[in-house]
Amino acid sequence: EGSRRDFIKSLAYSRRSKDGIAQAYALFGLGGVTRIQGRLRQAQGYYLQATRYLEKRQDTFGQAYAHCGLANVLRQRGALEEARRHYLKTHKLYTALGDWVDLAYVDWGLGKIELHRGNLVSAEVRLVRALNAFSRSHETRGQALAELALAAVWHAQGRTARAEALFNAAIGRARKAGLHAHLEIFT
Repeated sequence: EGSRRDFIKSLAYSRRSKDGIAQAYALFGLGGVTRIQGRLRQAQGYYLQATRYLEKRQDTFGQAYAHCGLANVLRQRGALEEARRHYLKTHKLYTALGDWVDLAYVDWGLGKIELHRGNLVSAEVRLVRALNAFSRSHETRGQALAELALAAVWHAQGRTARAEALFNAAIGRARKAGLHAHLEIFT
């Protein structure tokens, strides 16, 4: 809640200074915090506003971040096809930037959509790609998230022993790093 208050202040300051990019970044913070709180409709509004602020600016990272945040909210709200479209826009932007860690989060999100739809083979492809990128970048939270999702895929495919081993490794990795990735339902 403290973070939300701080981002609201940041948004107010950026509005006073008439700085559209600063407003977009404050909205990213608000979108992320409210999404984590489970206030998905509100988070969606913040990300949409940020997207509008950045659509005609040359802030490629900001545009990618806005579309990715929006895709996350849409995925969580069950608007899977719309989320997929935003993830694919984000994928192009992060690829152009060479931002491999954020690109891995996009692959993870696309993998989660495929998992939700029951497309286990394509989910596995995306999640393995994300996991490999997270591992190369030493992105512990991303590794845990990708491992947890991949364990669900393997379990659904009947590879339960392999799924259990990966699930336990993911929980261990998260706990060792002091993370709560295994509890993050609004990620």
